[in-house]
Amino acid sequence: PVVEYTNIILKEMGHAAPPRIAYEFSN
Repeated sequence: PVVEYTNIILKEMGHAAPPRIAYEFSN
């Protein structure tokens, strides 16, 4: 769920952040 929320934020920001950030965010 957190990863999906992060993906939504990244899409709204228009940035293609590396998966590592989303991974750390989920943890």
